[in-house]
Amino acid sequence: MPVVFLAAAKWLPVIPELKQVLLVQASMPAAVAPIIVARHYGGSPGVAVQGVIATSIVALVTMPLWISWGIRFIFEWDDSLSLPSIILNNEEILKSL
Repeated sequence: MPVVFLAAAKWLPVIPELKQVLLVQASMPAAVAPIIVARHYGGSPGVAVQGVIATSIVALVTMPLWISWGIRFIFEWDDSLSLPSIILNNEEILKSL
């Protein structure tokens, strides 16, 4: 699923701030929705809780990786750029759209 969000952020003609939001959302762990869905459809909420906890723990490592890779992918970032320059210098990105 993160790959779908990253592809949308790269190729949809939206403002850079929305691309940044999509990038962060792509890297997020599972929310509490699986617990509610499991309870509603007669599933096992305990298993859903385990999934939420597991993805939250794994996200401590994977979120920074997804975000750093996503910035390079979406904004075609090279090592000469810094993250603050991408966030604060959106005018150049807007011109390229």
